Amino acid sequence: MDFYKVTNQYFFKIWKKVCKEDEENLFKIFDSKSDYTNFILKKDNCIIDKIAEELKLKIYKEYYHTDAVFYEQKDIFVSKSKYNTWGTREDFCLKQIKIAFEHENNFQTAYQEVIHLLTTNADKKILVTYAKKENTKNHAEDFCKIIEGIKNNEPKILVIFGSIIKDEKKLEWKCYELRKNGPKEIFV
Repeated sequence: MDFYKVTNQYFFKIWKKVCKEDEENLFKIFDSKSDYTNFILKKDNCIIDKIAEELKLKIYKEYYHTDAVFYEQKDIFVSKSKYNTWGTREDFCLKQIKIAFEHENNFQTAYQEVIHLLTTNADKKILVTYAKKENTKNHAEDFCKIIEGIKNNEPKILVIFGSIIKDEKKLEWKCYELRKNGPKEIFV
């Protein structure tokens, strides 16, 4: 799939699909922050690995303090410098980031991830965090306050909120695109 056809709605659809496939495991480990984070970000074949596969993108975890970045092969810069500008070593660097991805299971610090994404250069910026279902719109509105005074183009930040529904043993997801004039809910 051509990356530029990956809309916010499509990404959210893939997120929900992949999480639904592992919903039982996600529900079981939800209260263990480290196990849950590992299941989303770090273990082999974790949630974001599966999403990268669905989107036909590559993924690099912990790239310059970002939890994960998605990219295409053509975005990689690996070269020796002609004039020894960066020595004789060959480094892995990305010329372009398709998606910068942050995961924050401590909602009280999620605003810091919004700020981090604002300073990250990527085609799409996505934060996944967790809050009570009935509060997600209010939280999205607060996040929009962070971007109100930005002078450049509309930020491209998508926030996906997970809410645990204990009596039904499931996770529900809500998604908002942060905009200067307020959040826009994304439905799938």
